Amino acid sequence: MNTRVRSGHELIATDNTGVSEPTAGAVDGGIRPASVSRFGDLYDDAISALLDVPVTDRWVETSAGRTHVLTAGDATAPPVVVFQGGNVTNPVTLAWVQELSSEYYLIAPDTPGQPGWSDPHEPDEYGPWVVDVTDGLGTDQAAMVGISHGGGVL
Repeated sequence: MNTRVRSGHELIATDNTGVSEPTAGAVDGGIRPASVSRFGDLYDDAISALLDVPVTDRWVETSAGRTHVLTAGDATAPPVVVFQGGNVTNPVTLAWVQELSSEYYLIAPDTPGQPGWSDPHEPDEYGPWVVDVTDGLGTDQAAMVGISHGGGVL
């Protein structure tokens, strides 16, 4: 696990082993395109302002492209996958359920086609993408929560 500094904020643990090649012209160790650095600042600010629990960035390769995932809680606790609401960033959605991280391992993927770091193209079907995310994280079984648009993903 690596650590990286979020602009002007505390160190955050990252696990970007799912990224096969750094993106040319990217910031943050080849994870994020430089052209979205302002969005990145806002996303990071939302994490700092809204979340009272530590989060970890992870990346998973899926059939819908690279998927960015925020995780919170003890990785050995029962997992709960949290799907973000429509047109809302993942830090906002995760803030609504963050208290669950005291008993559960929260897995919050940025849904493709919604605001976040995942591939910007919405897949034709979300089912295969959900399976790719859980398989990519080594999660065999998990409870799932979908808020607003996230309920449609389920």
